[in-house]
Amino acid sequence: MNRPKSFLFWLVPALVFLAALPTLAPLFPPAVRDVVMQMFSPVCHQLPGRSPHTHGIQWAICHRDAGIYWGLPVGALLFGMSRSVPAWLARRMPLVFAAALIPMGLDWGMDAVGWVTNSPLTRIMTGATFGITAGYLLSFALHDDTPMASPLANSRASSGS
Repeated sequence: MNRPKSFLFWLVPALVFLAALPTLAPLFPPAVRDVVMQMFSPVCHQLPGRSPHTHGIQWAICHRDAGIYWGLPVGALLFGMSRSVPAWLARRMPLVFAAALIPMGLDWGMDAVGWVTNSPLTRIMTGATFGITAGYLLSFALHDDTPMASPLANSRASSGS
């Protein structure tokens, strides 16, 4: 598939804005900062000990979410730089998406049971792994013009039913 990737001209800036807004919250006036914090509170616990701070003021997202949000535009850019998309990706997008969740789940789960103590770095890196994957897959989904058929539909088509 060699269609133009011009949609990236609006997608990447939108994803950068999505990442920058909670990151820059400490630099906003208090009233605006409160609004930004409220905007992101439904999707992030915003625990002070698990969130980055700028000049002692908490971001509107935690370390892991920072990795996810900043990974999204990186994944979109990686998609834009790729010459072609592997054919198997369309068939396995849900599996690739789920696999990208595994590092975050392990980091969280092993900390929760006390096997390891995760750190801001592990939370950011596991979030970024998922964010980059999600940004790439989102770009692929927006770029791909073939309908996503279910595995059941594919098996019926191949069997002639």
